[in-house]
Amino acid sequence: MARILALTTRILLRLFQVDRIEFLKHLLSHCAVDLLPFAYEQRGILKYKDGDSGEDFFVKCVLPNCLGDNPVIIDVGANRGAFSSLVHSVFPKASIFAFEPNPCLREILQVHVATYASIYNVAVGPSAGTMILYNSVDTQNSEHGSGYKAVLTAMHGYAEVIETEVETIKLGDFIEEKCPKGVDFLKIDTEGNELGVLQGCIDQIEMKRIRIIQFEFNEMNVISRAFLRDFFEVLQDYDIYRLDTNSLIRVFYTPRAEIFQFQNFVAVLSTDSASSIIQDHSVAGW
Repeated sequence: MARILALTTRILLRLFQVDRIEFLKHLLSHCAVDLLPFAYEQRGILKYKDGDSGEDFFVKCVLPNCLGDNPVIIDVGANRGAFSSLVHSVFPKASIFAFEPNPCLREILQVHVATYASIYNVAVGPSAGTMILYNSVDTQNSEHGSGYKAVLTAMHGYAEVIETEVETIKLGDFIEEKCPKGVDFLKIDTEGNELGVLQGCIDQIEMKRIRIIQFEFNEMNVISRAFLRDFFEVLQDYDIYRLDTNSLIRVFYTPRAEIFQFQNFVAVLSTDSASSIIQDHSVAGW
């Protein structure tokens, strides 16, 4: 429905040379159509479907111009291994470290990525120790395992959840031990704990030892109480973009940017050689 409406709108605007804003105001006043999701999709928001999210575009078309043949890549929230598999297909010589604490996914992840990635069955957060991982009773291998119970119950609608105590580490400690030369690309998808992961490697971020960071921001951040402003404050030395299907959209922080809907962001060190390359693939945004 949204795509048909979008196509019809474009045709009418071109045919009658009507001002776009005035046309939309008139349309909204006469019909009960929610155009907000459509507006979001035009700016890379709510694009979570495979092939639509921009992740393939970024990894296959942009990253090869930014990284060498054997980059160091960390996949936090590896789940079943889809992202690790994607980056391995593009960078077969990469050193890939995959983190996934969900015990129900360990065998699946092992089958998918063990031949080319180092797997760590621990959670990553702001401090080392333990935490409770919540998961669905009915689908224990769900992609929705989270450190926040309400992510399962309020956001995903599970009636019952199970609790598992898992080990947590600080990513900064891991980087110092395993990646002494730094990290080329860090991807974070942790169902609301993305900011916690960054807080656990704040020293490495400030020392500019992580070149490019990809992280999700969505409705889970309502539960974790993490604002987009918090990410901008942690990543002050980075240029931040939102992924769209075939481009990147430069984002500058304003309160207007606090949209708790699915988004994939990419942060690149402003002083890194990759900064200008990523900028060349970007468009102006909000």
